[in-house]
Amino acid sequence: MPTPFPHHYDAMLTWPGSGPAALGSEGRPTIAGGPPPEFDGEQAWWSPEHLLLSSLNLCLQATFEAFARRERVHVEAYRSHASGTLAPVAGGLGFTYLALEIEIEARPQDERRVRDLMSTAKHHCIVARALNAPVHMTVTFTPVAAETASH
Repeated sequence: MPTPFPHHYDAMLTWPGSGPAALGSEGRPTIAGGPPPEFDGEQAWWSPEHLLLSSLNLCLQATFEAFARRERVHVEAYRSHASGTLAPVAGGLGFTYLALEIEIEARPQDERRVRDLMSTAKHHCIVARALNAPVHMTVTFTPVAAETASH
């Protein structure tokens, strides 16, 4: 059962003055973060750009999951790939293009409901709503045979 609003979140960052920063939040694993290679960072670090795309991916999936659970639509598999373009904009740099390619496997008779729920999830995703660049989305639905569906 969801917690009543308002919800409060926190995250910490510590940086020793060189190398990656440590990103964390109570009860969660710490991850190494820093600039991406394009800004002289390391490939192994989680960059703000990659974290933003991951946040968009996870927010949309979690929002879709909540709606699908409420509507009793069983999803066999969900995969998504987020991509973005960072370019000069008025006043500095910004994401000028964001795209999500989402693949969902479910029962054939649920295709319309899955597509409708995904559209609703995009509208309600708090990360997508916080971004200035429009979020483009492509959803691929794959029907699963009744005998292979687990529900």
